[in-house]
Amino acid sequence: MNYKLIAVVLFHSTFSFPSCNVSESKINKSISSQVIEKDTSIIDSSFYQVSVIEEVKDVEIDIYQTNLADFISGKNKSYFDTILSVDEKFWNEFSDDINEDFDKIKYRRLDKMNNWSSSSFIGSDTDTSLVFYPFSGPDFLHVNYLYPNSNEYILLALEDVGKMPYWEEISSGSTRRYLENTNNFLRDIYLRSYFITKHMKLDIKKEEKISGVLTSLYWFLSRTEHQIVKMERVTINKDGEVEVKLKEKGLDGVRFHFVKKGEKIVKKLTYFSCDISDDGFEEENPELLIFLNNMRGCNTFVKSASYLMHYKSFQKIREIVLNKSLTIFQDDTGLPFKHVNNENWTVKCYGSYVKPIADFDKNYDILYQKDLEREYRKGSIDLPFSLGYHWRDASDQNQMLIIKN
Repeated sequence: MNYKLIAVVLFHSTFSFPSCNVSESKINKSISSQVIEKDTSIIDSSFYQVSVIEEVKDVEIDIYQTNLADFISGKNKSYFDTILSVDEKFWNEFSDDINEDFDKIKYRRLDKMNNWSSSSFIGSDTDTSLVFYPFSGPDFLHVNYLYPNSNEYILLALEDVGKMPYWEEISSGSTRRYLENTNNFLRDIYLRSYFITKHMKLDIKKEEKISGVLTSLYWFLSRTEHQIVKMERVTINKDGEVEVKLKEKGLDGVRFHFVKKGEKIVKKLTYFSCDISDDGFEEENPELLIFLNNMRGCNTFVKSASYLMHYKSFQKIREIVLNKSLTIFQDDTGLPFKHVNNENWTVKCYGSYVKPIADFDKNYDILYQKDLEREYRKGSIDLPFSLGYHWRDASDQNQMLIIKN
């Protein structure tokens, strides 16, 4: 096995370079690939973490990033034993608790999703396509189990990307609290299969238990048996192109290049923190709208999306989904049925259609779809798993597979 020493860029929250004695052009050239050859003349300890790359045939696995994901998700801490002081009793209990909880959701939900996806979902001619997941939060977990063969995933949500702690500089107690807070951040994914926005706001903004969704993305990559090839902080330029983020200003995103353990196909996961309302596109991130309009054909996944595409203020993202999707898998919180109830689409109904949950009662007249109710009366197919707002009773859930003709 061949190893080589490299330096992996870890961005400081200020995105400034006060102590690097190199020209800006040299910095840009070095960081553009995110993995650079070690050069002690430009290494600054506040921005670079020395790491080891393992060469596995044609794929280079980043040992540091992969072990960081395994550490955060409670799978393995051995890589960090010489770096961090983590109480053994705490770690064993922490790891056991996560393993027990994750085994439960694998048995109750994820394995059923995976089995259904491999036998009854979209055809093999489209199952490797890009997956577009708007209103996702950082939920890579479910989209990966539904679309395990996809070569790329794009997730969009309001929540900040955030940053990692400087593990070498925080205390044992702070490390413990951060691991616990990250696991607690996932509480609604464990129980309900979706993130609750007000809980994320509480964890990220109000109480600042974690800085953003970054740690949960690491967690999901580890628990879905992936290894990280590269992690990049990214943004979108004025031409709608993704590029490495060198400044604090601009749309904030993160991109992971990763592989399934034992495989060689490198895939991509990109998450952007963004407002995808019409006002958000116009006032905050017009470059994102260009990027999405240039996006290739995709499979779109929508669940637990607060019915936002039912409102006039989300017309642009609704049009993107309609224009770019080869298939759409969604519950009733996604596109209103009236937009796909035509000769351009074939719709398969799963589960049963019931009224929106009590959280949305005040807009019941807008959100309850009589045309979708009539469609379900024609017949629907049972699903072996439950997703979304009606998680308490699988018989009350609804999903639709919408295929472009």
